[in-house]
Amino acid sequence: MQAASQSHHSTHDSHRQTVRMDHSESRTTFQVVDRADRSQFEIHVDGEQVGLASYSLNGDVVTIPHVETFPEHRGNGYAERLMDGVIADLRITGRSLRPLCPFARSYVDERPDTRDVVTG
Repeated sequence: MQAASQSHHSTHDSHRQTVRMDHSESRTTFQVVDRADRSQFEIHVDGEQVGLASYSLNGDVVTIPHVETFPEHRGNGYAERLMDGVIADLRITGRSLRPLCPFARSYVDERPDTRDVVTG
């Protein structure tokens, strides 16, 4: 199973935090980071960025119009792991998700346990 650790690093904007979600599995480290300075969540595998979810923030609502796994890393389930980290971040920070991206929408539609953070 997965082991998870969380650490919070505040940025200058009190509504935006960098939250790291580390998951280790079979010697592979997955990390989801909120890069508020770039308005995107990033997923890193063994230190290499392999995908991102761009977002805009309106109050406490995070709107995700685009989720992407870089072409050379597709087919490994990284977009799903990225969304796992996004959902965890939203719960920690008390924000909600407005999933405009078709992948993000299908991710939450297939997981009833995410409805507590979904709006719209």
